[in-house]
Amino acid sequence: MSRERFSVTVEGWRSLGDGLEANAADHPNFEPLRLQLKEMTARAFDLVTQRNALESQKQAVTNELQTLLEEGRKVASFLRAAMKASYGNRSEKLVEFGIRPFRHRSRPSSAGEPST
Repeated sequence: MSRERFSVTVEGWRSLGDGLEANAADHPNFEPLRLQLKEMTARAFDLVTQRNALESQKQAVTNELQTLLEEGRKVASFLRAAMKASYGNRSEKLVEFGIRPFRHRSRPSSAGEPST
């Protein structure tokens, strides 16, 4: 099955249907199939129109989502800084807000030191 472009495929359907319609007397047994192809052609154009509308709607929603995420990140960053300022950056209370408190790094113990 070939993968033709939409316009080539559907215009081919339209041309075939027009030819069958013009010569309907020669091929009366193909009339139901011609009508089916005509409906498929119209439906294909409707679906492309719908797809294009959805694509533009998708782009608008994506833009709105990006704006919302940017603003939300700013607000969340401000609130995290406010919680650190309120409780101190070492407070374990920060964990309740999903913020890691600053913790001292433990010094590695010296294995070579003799213990007395």
